Amino acid sequence: MTDSRFAAETVLAGLKDFQRRAVDHVFDELHAPDGSGRFLVADETGLGKSIVARGLIARTIEKLQDDEGVDRIDIVYVCSNTDLARQNIGRLNVTSQEQIAFSSRLTLLGKHSHRLNSVEKRSTVNGKLVNLVSFTPATSFDPGHETGRAEERALLVLAMEAVLGLDDAGVRRATRLLMGNVRRFERMAEHVANLRWAMPDGLDPVVLGRFRQLTGAAQGREPSHRTQFRHLLEEVERSGGHVTASVKDRSSRVVGALRRDLARAGIETLEPDFVILDEFQRFRALLDPGNPAGELAAELFGYRDAKVVLLSATPYKPFTYAEEGEDHATDFLKTVRFLNDETPGSDPRTAAVSDDLRTYRHQVTSGGDATAAALAASDRLLRVMCRNERPPIGERSMLDVRTRVTNELDPVDIAGYVRLRSLSRLVSPQAGLYGVDYWKSAPYFLTFCGGYRLEQRIKECTDPALAAALQSTPHITRTQMKDLKPIDLGNARLRALAADYIDTGMWRLLWMPPSLPYLRPGGPYAGLDLPETTKRLVFSSWTATPASVASLLSHEVRRQVYGTGKRAPSVEAGDLLKFTGIAENGRPKYMTSLMLFWPMPTLASMVDPVAFARQSGGDTVAVTDLLEGAADRVRAEFGGGQVGEEADVDPGQRAWQAAFAHPGSWPTDPGTTGAVGQAISPPVKVKDELGSLREREASQGLQGHIAFARTWDRTPALRDEDLRVLLEVAAFSPANIAWRVLRRLVTDGDAVSADGLMVAAGALAGGLRTLFNRPHATAVVKLADKDRGEDRAYWHSVLAYCEMGDLEAVLEEWLFNRRNESVSAWDDDTIIAFARDEAASISLRTARLTAFDARGHAEGTDSTTIPFPLQFALRYGGRDQHAGDDARLPEVRASFNSPFWPFVLVSTSVGQEGIDFHWWCHAVLHWNTPPNPVDFEQREGRVDRFRGHAIRKNVAAAHGRGARRAPAGSPWTELFALAEADRDSGELARHGGFVPDWVYPGPARIQRHLTHFALSKDQDQYERVEGDVAVYRLTLGQPRQEDMLALLRGRPADAPPPARIDLTPKGVSWRNASAD
Repeated sequence: MTDSRFAAETVLAGLKDFQRRAVDHVFDELHAPDGSGRFLVADETGLGKSIVARGLIARTIEKLQDDEGVDRIDIVYVCSNTDLARQNIGRLNVTSQEQIAFSSRLTLLGKHSHRLNSVEKRSTVNGKLVNLVSFTPATSFDPGHETGRAEERALLVLAMEAVLGLDDAGVRRATRLLMGNVRRFERMAEHVANLRWAMPDGLDPVVLGRFRQLTGAAQGREPSHRTQFRHLLEEVERSGGHVTASVKDRSSRVVGALRRDLARAGIETLEPDFVILDEFQRFRALLDPGNPAGELAAELFGYRDAKVVLLSATPYKPFTYAEEGEDHATDFLKTVRFLNDETPGSDPRTAAVSDDLRTYRHQVTSGGDATAAALAASDRLLRVMCRNERPPIGERSMLDVRTRVTNELDPVDIAGYVRLRSLSRLVSPQAGLYGVDYWKSAPYFLTFCGGYRLEQRIKECTDPALAAALQSTPHITRTQMKDLKPIDLGNARLRALAADYIDTGMWRLLWMPPSLPYLRPGGPYAGLDLPETTKRLVFSSWTATPASVASLLSHEVRRQVYGTGKRAPSVEAGDLLKFTGIAENGRPKYMTSLMLFWPMPTLASMVDPVAFARQSGGDTVAVTDLLEGAADRVRAEFGGGQVGEEADVDPGQRAWQAAFAHPGSWPTDPGTTGAVGQAISPPVKVKDELGSLREREASQGLQGHIAFARTWDRTPALRDEDLRVLLEVAAFSPANIAWRVLRRLVTDGDAVSADGLMVAAGALAGGLRTLFNRPHATAVVKLADKDRGEDRAYWHSVLAYCEMGDLEAVLEEWLFNRRNESVSAWDDDTIIAFARDEAASISLRTARLTAFDARGHAEGTDSTTIPFPLQFALRYGGRDQHAGDDARLPEVRASFNSPFWPFVLVSTSVGQEGIDFHWWCHAVLHWNTPPNPVDFEQREGRVDRFRGHAIRKNVAAAHGRGARRAPAGSPWTELFALAEADRDSGELARHGGFVPDWVYPGPARIQRHLTHFALSKDQDQYERVEGDVAVYRLTLGQPRQEDMLALLRGRPADAPPPARIDLTPKGVSWRNASAD
């Protein structure tokens, strides 16, 4: 264990100016003598609230390391789901210590708390441990059923054993009393025994002491919880060890009270110093102490001198129309009251804010000068909240609105609507199960009605007419899916989306083209309109839409890839890059496959397109020039042997012989060879004995190939055709590409060894091998060869595809940004872990969505579901997370944020807040027009973020040549340094600190796609909401916002805009500056 002092400046130096001002402002207010210790950071979506939180954590640690009243520094991060926690927890970790993520409830903190004080493999800050602990409300605060889970009740057994001094008989009675819904006493006793074994030192003494105090406190006229429990135990004893119905009924309330006491005691051992609630609008109930979850959260927020920061772009309902039944003003003032740590009826600061807002409204709506009122409200609110906002997207010249009116309504579509409506009336005449909005939003709604009442009513219906009604209503069959038969897309919006991604041949791309190319593109990548080519994020208000759109689009892409009327191949059919089998000569059979996925540092460094571009003045590189430029050096280094008796061998064989015979293709430490092999083909989870056998065969086969290659020491003479293959391997093999990219990303501050770099490159290459082994990738690669009139071994086709798609430039663009999200320096362990994580994103397994088989149900077959394989398009979340969509949310997000498939992601509001989708996407399709201006901003804020896809394209278009001339390191480092220098020039100067990371106009724009049905209300609704986007912020904290907007729309066109309440953070000592 090591100890050092912590300096916040090392973290703060990486923040942008506006983020630094926010950190200073918030920190000062949190620690102001007259402050509440609570603050809201409400920065606009995409501006990095988590980065501001990171700065606040750094300053908190720096301050508390010298506070003699703090023995251990505990930072608590609360967010809505584990996916968001995974995304942000690494950003918040400023000390590189292990994060402690409790997926259990606060009631179980006594079980885990020893980890908070563990010093094993950890360092301290001025002698103090720093813990970063994450919770999710659903598992940590929500008490659930009153008696809770079996593990919680088992912990209560152990706690009450200590508090009441129970003997063995008493423990058995307590175990029986706390069985809850566990049916067998033996099973409950097993829970208790397991927990006792997991805590050899017993329950945390701090938790136990506080629990003893809480359970012993009198409850008004009733006895303490401890006494109530003892009385129940005595009744169990009197009844011969049996729990009577009367005791069981009364015990639920007592057990619920004891669980709450245990949770409150757990907070005592946590000792929170700084609490962060991220995207807290999703669990606002925690702010209300009037419910059990809020009561428990209040204990956390109010612990001693703990500071609380809320992060949310929409902490309150930002805008409400009258028909919504919610009130923005009430919600806003409730939030302000919490931030001021006040209660209703005793809230002078909140009342003063309300008065300021009322004065401001009067001035704005009456046409008066609202400047003074806006300033007064701003000053008062800035004591508890702040908000950074980008310049409006229209002012940044980066918004491209694309409205398409769908006039091509197929009569079959209309007939389908009529038939489905008739079916819904048949199964439930009064329920209104199907309307026109369903028809507009979800093609083949009958197939994708899972989770809706319609499916349940169909299954319950006994009307003899049901079978015929099902058969006549548009639906998808199992045969259509299995045999890849053409399926009409059934919806004008989906046809428009398919035209953009299928008719244009986007399915022929296995990855997005690079924003900063190194090579001149070829094959399917030639002729692409780079500013236009991006992934598509689709948002719908209807939960059936993601399943329907992702399934139909993926099916159509599979049909294009494999051919109409053919069954898609199995996974094994695509497994062409394998390491199993022995050739007739007794040698391993697939040495060429190993050659592609084994990093060869010496060979890779000799054919480096970035180095060649640097020497050529920064232009993109022609492949012929690159290979010819390195030919003499590679021949001299790798080809000095004799042709001998194998003069007629295949060029691929001679290439691997030359490559593996060279010592520069192997780790410096022979012991690392096995680690590289494991990285290339790591163990996978298997579900059956056959899968386990295949895994063992694959592992043994790889080891055999590596062992043979390691002993090969005969360097062959290289014919021209042999040399050409070796040069292609040097330049375009996935492993050599991975090695060069990672080497450029390693900085002077890293401690990565040559062998560690090689293992990491192997891990990344292993992910690419999995990709190229997928059946769809195999088919796409072979199609690219067929288009060029080539007929060659698949391994050679892979090399060609990597060259055509400029894989090296794509990987570097992706991994450069991923590396920047990593806050710690690399060593061998961390770079290998990094490579393995990214490899998993490349090789996302095919998701399978299970839909309703209407025909099977009509015919009474055993199977009434249809499996839909999803690859090209995926849904993010679903109505039922157990409906067969086995690609979990973190995996889906990571893959969409990679340059690889999926290219289309369809989501409801679950993906609308807090999640990054901007790395390879700058196009949002609003499947349904958002109901209010805030939803518009939130949806587009998913892709309009820090160094998003459009920003990178524009920066590369402006400075690509200069970046490729960078003297060393990654061209991307130089690229943003050049763009940073533009900040004070021309039009960019007015955007200040947002340039270049958030604002950089150029050929690529944030695409807003809208597809309206002809003669529908879609266009009118869009125009209304779009107009409200421009002015809704003027209604902050106001009641009847819609009325206020109507008055603002009626202002004369030449009237100056009213003064706005400005919540921009002012930095250090802003109050004094304001007073001056």
